[in-house]
Amino acid sequence: MALALALPGAGCCLNPPAADVILDLGFRSPEQTLLTFQTGMRGDLPRLEYACLSSAFRAREGLSQLAYREFRDRWMEENPWLRKGVAEAELVRREDLAPGAVRLYLSSYGQRFELVLVREDFVQAYSGERLLHDELIERLSLRLGTEDREDGGREVFADATLPVGTGDAPVTELRVGSEWKIDDVRESSGPPRPLES
Repeated sequence: MALALALPGAGCCLNPPAADVILDLGFRSPEQTLLTFQTGMRGDLPRLEYACLSSAFRAREGLSQLAYREFRDRWMEENPWLRKGVAEAELVRREDLAPGAVRLYLSSYGQRFELVLVREDFVQAYSGERLLHDELIERLSLRLGTEDREDGGREVFADATLPVGTGDAPVTELRVGSEWKIDDVRESSGPPRPLES
């Protein structure tokens, strides 16, 4: 009898991410960002979920990392499909919307979902663990360049201007790049076409 009572609750638990999944986390493609967001949901890791959200999403909802935790509880309560549905969803189709924007169609347990992702270009500078500067930039090509070398190789260089107030702390890491972030999550009404191989 105890086993029978335990089984109904077993279906609502999410499996924690496997070690190989954790090594694949990041934001280099829309699909990788989806995997990262799903991993955050499966592992109950609000900080990781927050890192997946676009700056526009955060601004629309007035979210800081701390405010996200309260928003997250309300968001999942108002959208019960969000936690388990999106966390366990499989990619069905990808649609390019515009340069730097895509829509992913997902399916899970008979429900369909859409995620809109946008590419954000950024510059970050660190001094050890301390973040000195974090800036969204209009175009990556304005800050990251290449130059051909005589031997056939290429020189890659980056440009960043630290704002006043960062002091004289040495810059130990400079990151200039593009990341894909989630700008919208919603249930989908239309049946998506299968993913093309």
